[in-house]
Amino acid sequence: MRETWMRMLRDRRALALLIGVPLVAAVVGFMAITDPFAAEPTPSPVALGSPTPSLSPTATPLPPSPTPTTAPTAEPTPQPTPTPQPAALADGRLTVLFLGSDDSAGRQNRRPTGDYLTDAITVLSVTENGKRLAMFSLPRDTADVPMANGGLWSGKINSLSYYRGPATVRDTMEVLLGIRIDHYLQLDMDDFRNIIRQLDGIRVRVPYTVSDERCTITQGVHVMHAERALCYARHRYSDSDYARARRHQQLLLAIRDRMLRHDVNYRGMIRSFGSLRTDVHLADIGAFADLLERSQDAKVTRIVLAPPRFTTFAGLAGARGWIQVPNVPAIRAAVAAALGQ
Repeated sequence: MRETWMRMLRDRRALALLIGVPLVAAVVGFMAITDPFAAEPTPSPVALGSPTPSLSPTATPLPPSPTPTTAPTAEPTPQPTPTPQPAALADGRLTVLFLGSDDSAGRQNRRPTGDYLTDAITVLSVTENGKRLAMFSLPRDTADVPMANGGLWSGKINSLSYYRGPATVRDTMEVLLGIRIDHYLQLDMDDFRNIIRQLDGIRVRVPYTVSDERCTITQGVHVMHAERALCYARHRYSDSDYARARRHQQLLLAIRDRMLRHDVNYRGMIRSFGSLRTDVHLADIGAFADLLERSQDAKVTRIVLAPPRFTTFAGLAGARGWIQVPNVPAIRAAVAAALGQ
């Protein structure tokens, strides 16, 4: 594991992709993914009949040709080895699920069972040429979400990762959105703060003043440091959960931009990690980092799957409290349109 991270230290853009884009970050490890594209079967050879022999004319002897002078063989020009295309880019785009949990060291001391909620749920999809980027955020109170096994998750979607793991959330979001999701990354609040500290803050344009008991952030452009950036990410009291989801999208882009432009103390950052859960394959990081750079000038589409357009019900539902039930056809249609499908 130490050798793997030392390799990451020598590749600034690769580490930027792995830890810069989510809302919170810390490393548990990398797990190899399975290539979903099976090899094409090799066709069986077809036997051909023997050719019909034909008469050949008798050749007239020719005088011997002069022996040619052997020219020196030119040495081939070395060609760079092409970077293998990750399986994730086989369909011409990279799609990643980002999960931000409400966990932290302080909360773990108050939660002996170790439970957590993933209140930030955002899917980011970028085309291979980096020209188009789309983001879809699912509100945390969404319930009765269709799953890959054919059932429904009757609880709120923000509890699914704790009970079934982030890979199940990825599979569930695939069904809901009607697209393939290549990878997932899950991170917590402590490591979000760690990243912002290592970046010396991120630049964020605040569209209107937000205020709660933790902080007040006025309208305008701010360089936000750790605590203020976390407050901005968590705030929902002066507007709504849906506005908070839009802030999550905004912060993902701000962290990406800052990570690619800042000289990061990666050794210090790595020593501070502790919570990242991901299925990203280490061998693919270089290609993903190149794609991250190309996406800086992308046309961005941002959608929060909020009522009334994207739900069939939103309100109190007995013991489950306040929930919203997704309008699956409307969600899939909007996602397909945003991706140009």
